[in-house]
Amino acid sequence: MVGALSCSKQQKELKMKNFMSFLKNKSGATAIEYGLIVALISIAIVAGATTSGDQLDTLFKGVGTTLTTANQ
Repeated sequence: MVGALSCSKQQKELKMKNFMSFLKNKSGATAIEYGLIVALISIAIVAGATTSGDQLDTLFKGVGTTLTTANQ
């Protein structure tokens, strides 16, 4: 009986030690921070490409119109 009780106490101590180690571990937080940075950069790139794409579309339509009218 004493051996079983002692083993249970050791298991509880090991679990508590593992839990405390988990709480002190910062690698997961770092990965999340990098993920957020990548997401924000991606959003900025998409927004910039959309704006540039609209401006380029307008420019090429104007050039196309100019070429069509000059050809007639």
